[in-house]
Amino acid sequence: MGPAAEPTTATFSTFDGLDLFMQTWTRAASTSQPQRGVVALVHGICEHSGRYANVVGPLLDAGYTVAGFDLRGHGRSPGRRGHIDSWD
Repeated sequence: MGPAAEPTTATFSTFDGLDLFMQTWTRAASTSQPQRGVVALVHGICEHSGRYANVVGPLLDAGYTVAGFDLRGHGRSPGRRGHIDSWD
């Protein structure tokens, strides 16, 4: 498939009213392969969902929709950058 298609972007609200950035990649409607499921990407600390674009293409080719979001304070989501209240 090559590079992944452009994602659809949106935001969703957390329990405390923060609007987190999310993006979803879907397979071309012209494919005859049935959809196998949805893969949720959750990035690590000091990362963002856009850094995982290298896995999107192969997952789309395998029949999956891919959804990722930026945790609070990461990427395009608001919040205190890199903050962790506790390691407990």
